[in-house]
Amino acid sequence: ANLSSRKLHTRFPTMGDFVIKPAVSAGSADSGRYAAGSPRSRGLAIQHARRLLDADRTVMVQRYVTSVDVVGETGLVFLAGRFAWAVHRDAMLEGPDTGPSTALRRGHIQAVDATPAQVAVGEQALAAAATLIGVPSSRPFLAARVDVVAADDGPQVLELELTHPSLYAGLVPDGHERVAAAIAVRLQT
Repeated sequence: ANLSSRKLHTRFPTMGDFVIKPAVSAGSADSGRYAAGSPRSRGLAIQHARRLLDADRTVMVQRYVTSVDVVGETGLVFLAGRFAWAVHRDAMLEGPDTGPSTALRRGHIQAVDATPAQVAVGEQALAAAATLIGVPSSRPFLAARVDVVAADDGPQVLELELTHPSLYAGLVPDGHERVAAAIAVRLQT
């Protein structure tokens, strides 16, 4: 897309922090955090978006959820449409992306127990995605991850990973075996 700096600028939030990232990425690569009220930060966001667009990548703009700084985010892993396990990740974005992985810090990741409210939100997100793209309930997504964050009114979906999600199977007992079993069952149906 050949958008002017002004057109990019008008697509950014006017208050708070926001994130620029590619629609397809892994581990927050090529993602950056920016301050809406800082002209310098907005300028860096425009440069970041332009780099992604120049590489023919789709750019996403998200408001930064500040609860991530305090409580992190929870990744809910689903295998064959059923909740399997959850992981907790600390905040990963430190600031602007000015090149290869400059905005990232490697946060702590560990297995955790998900709350019923988190699982319910994850199930709702998967059901909505299945409906939108026409996935029959008899053949749910083989593997998916729904990342949720804390919001004032309960868990909120931050991201839905349906293609090549990081499952963090090595962090839970029998995680790799459970993934292999889900694949084996899918191959038999």
